[in-house]
Amino acid sequence: MSTAPASSDESTPPTVSTTPSSFSPSSNSNPPSFNFNQLIPLASIELDPNNFLTWKKQVLPILKSNGLYKYVDSEFAPPSTHHLDATTNLVVPNPLFDQWAQMALSVMTWLNNTLSEPVFARTPTFSTSCELYQYLNRTFSAQNAARRHQFSYQLQHIQKLNQSVTEYIGQIRTIAEALASTNNPISNLDLVMHTLQGLGAEYVPFVTAIETRENLPTFSQLYPLLLNHEQRLLQHQIVPSDPANIAFIAKSQPSNTAPHQNASNRPQNHTYSPNRGRYRGHRKARG
Repeated sequence: MSTAPASSDESTPPTVSTTPSSFSPSSNSNPPSFNFNQLIPLASIELDPNNFLTWKKQVLPILKSNGLYKYVDSEFAPPSTHHLDATTNLVVPNPLFDQWAQMALSVMTWLNNTLSEPVFARTPTFSTSCELYQYLNRTFSAQNAARRHQFSYQLQHIQKLNQSVTEYIGQIRTIAEALASTNNPISNLDLVMHTLQGLGAEYVPFVTAIETRENLPTFSQLYPLLLNHEQRLLQHQIVPSDPANIAFIAKSQPSNTAPHQNASNRPQNHTYSPNRGRYRGHRKARG
C-alpha cells in the first residue's frame, strides 16, 4: 500500500501522533463549553505577595475536582498538533489539540482572575495555563523560603519589653501563623520556649517554676498562667524591667540616711551636748 506524503513542507514537520490520544472526545470530561463562571465564586482568596500557600491550597482542589489540573501540570503532555488519519493515512491537524488549547486558555484566564492587582501587574504574559501556574509556583516558593527565615529570626529574638501579656502573646501567635503559612509550622515546645525566653527579669521566678515542671504546659496553657502572674505583679506594684522606669524610680526614692541628716526630726528631749557634760564635770570636781 502506498503512503501519502506526511506533509507538504518536509523541512518543518508538525508534531505528529501515530497512536490514539488519551485526550479524546469520548474520554474527555472537559468539553470546550465548560462553564468557568461556576468556579469564580469558589476562589475567594486572591494571590498576594504574602499568601501563596493559602492561595495554592484553595486553587489546587478546585482544579482537581473539576478535572482541570492537567492544564497546569508540567508532567502531563498535551495532544499533538497533528495526527495520522487512520482512514486517509494522511497527517492532518489534530482537533483534540485545538480543544486542549482552548481549555488551557480558559484555565489561564481563570487563574489570572485569582491574582491580586499587584501580582497580576508584575506577572509576565504566558501562552498557556501551565506556563503561568509553574511561574507562580517557582516565584512564590522562593519568596516563601525567604519569609520563612525572616519569621524564624523574629521569633528567636522576640522580647516582651513593655507590652502586656496579651499583646506579647498576640505578637507570637502572629509570627507562628506566618511560619505555618510558609509550610514550616513551629512545634509547641519551641513556641513555649521562645515565649519564656522573651520575658523580662520580673518573670524570672515564673520562668524557673515553668521550666522545672516535669511536663511543660502547651502554648495555650501558658497564656492564662502568664496572665495570672501579670496580675500578681500589678497587685504588688512591680514595675516591668524597663531601664527608663528603673532609673526614674531610683531618682524618685529618698535616701535611707535622709531622716538622720535632718536635725528637725530629732527628738528635743534626747539632745546631747558634749560641752555641757564637760563643764558639769568640772564644777562637781571643785565642790
